[in-house]
Amino acid sequence: MNPEERVFGNLGKIEFEVVRRDEKLYARYDAGSHHVQWREDEISEAEFSEIIASEAQRNAELFRVQKRLLDSGVEANKSNWNPE
Repeated sequence: MNPEERVFGNLGKIEFEVVRRDEKLYARYDAGSHHVQWREDEISEAEFSEIIASEAQRNAELFRVQKRLLDSGVEANKSNWNPE
């Protein structure tokens, strides 16, 4: 297994990061509205470009990622990753 590389963000400060692992990008973020629900979801290079553009773009893109997941049948508001 290849080690991962943080390419954007820092969970300790902004509670959001993007890592590259096995040539794929993954966004890690809190998807919960009232409770912490940590997610790690694969994103495309195009989605990554939007995410790093600005905080407003990041939030909009994460909503699009969650909608994409919901449309494909994934429960996007449930944890699938633990930062510990």
